[in-house]
Amino acid sequence: MKIASGAFTVDPKTGMVRTALSKYSPGSIYKLYVQARDSTPKNANSTTFKQSEVAMLEILAGDRAPQFLSSKYFRKIREDSTVGNSLLLIETHTFRPIDERRTKSHQTFYLLNEISDDESPYFYIEELSGLITLKRALDFDDPSIPKVFKLKDHFLIFHFIVKEDGKENLVPVEFEVEDVNDNSPTFIQPLYTATTKENVKIGKPILQVRAIDKDFGENSRIVYTVDHPDFSVSDSGEISAKKRLNADQNRERFFIYRFNVTAEDRGMPRRRTSATIHIRTENTNDEPPMFVPTREYSTAVAEDAQGGTPVLQIQAVRKRISHFL
Repeated sequence: MKIASGAFTVDPKTGMVRTALSKYSPGSIYKLYVQARDSTPKNANSTTFKQSEVAMLEILAGDRAPQFLSSKYFRKIREDSTVGNSLLLIETHTFRPIDERRTKSHQTFYLLNEISDDESPYFYIEELSGLITLKRALDFDDPSIPKVFKLKDHFLIFHFIVKEDGKENLVPVEFEVEDVNDNSPTFIQPLYTATTKENVKIGKPILQVRAIDKDFGENSRIVYTVDHPDFSVSDSGEISAKKRLNADQNRERFFIYRFNVTAEDRGMPRRRTSATIHIRTENTNDEPPMFVPTREYSTAVAEDAQGGTPVLQIQAVRKRISHFL
């Protein structure tokens, strides 16, 4: 073991240890002692500096695997990224061989799944350059895609490996797949039907619709609307009357309200779809008969009229259904 006097330098601000010689003895271990201290004392009038304990470093001189320029790599990828797009170029620093008569072989790069150590079906890495490209379309909303989840975010986590002369180094690579609003809401059924009385209470749910959106977050949040002035729909899809209904619009004892309900997501751009609503509204006995043309009548009858003699005919009606008395 050698005391590394003048063999290495330490950056006083960053603590980075760097080489100071052009050549080191193969197989030798160099020992360094490093100490840190405050750059300025707490008391401006004091000349006393706080110092740390002494750290001892042992550095082996020998062939070294290529060094990555970062300890971790991270990229965001939209799920609609084009197949063949370049995603990330990972560069490394290679070291000169200790034996200057020997040349190093080319570096080779690999990308392995963190869980299974299999090659990724979605990414391709150029073996000699370290360039990662997309080789298969992503779908944020497809649960069958093998993904590694962190909390509620979608991450694809890999090990990026570089090999050179039998030595290798690895670094974690994370791709976060970003959701794109590429799915429209879909109703469970295209037509919803219900039957109610015309005197149904305003605001009472008559039927409920439901739409689903395979996207996530705001891209999957649905807002419902209806295109009829007599009805409203809640955030949960419950449809109710917002004014008194009327079944006496035809000569039948019922009336069918026909209108559409629309589900729209909150993504950008927004996507929407519609379903048809049929509500059969049945008549109730809520309208008393009315005399026509008036409720006041005047007539005369002979004092010697015999029993059963017609005196006056009156008429009462209820909407379009008439009753004669």
